[in-house]
Amino acid sequence: MTFKETMIDFFKRYRDFSGRTSWKGFWYVFAVNFAIGLLTAIMIPVSKKLPFFLVFVLAGRLYGFLAALPSIAIAVRRLHDTGKSGFYYLKLVVIPSIIGLIINIITRFLSTNKLYNLIALIAALILLVSARLYLLYMLFKPSDGENEWGCPLD
Repeated sequence: MTFKETMIDFFKRYRDFSGRTSWKGFWYVFAVNFAIGLLTAIMIPVSKKLPFFLVFVLAGRLYGFLAALPSIAIAVRRLHDTGKSGFYYLKLVVIPSIIGLIINIITRFLSTNKLYNLIALIAALILLVSARLYLLYMLFKPSDGENEWGCPLD
């Protein structure tokens, strides 16, 4: 699949959580999402005094909103390609994110700075470890031959 075909497929299969996605297909999309996120994160502070500041904010938020569900779907299909269930996404991304959010909310109500810093550090470590595990699973080679989610892709 070419880069263009991969990006079109990414948005066309936005609610397809079955089947498989190739290693190359996943990393093309990951690179584009990362680049857009990085560009938005850099351009928003830089363009605060420029008239098109709102354009960067809205474009970044809009792309993030539009790419959220397809990103989850392609990650689940990539996990299928490695022979893993989509529930690994739940374990590696969703649950640690919820734990981090809960810890963040709890620490907002604590008045002790040392305790706040310790709990915030624990939340950051949980998210860091889960993000690294998630990326590690995405680097796994595809399972050989057909698995329960279908035939291998290029």
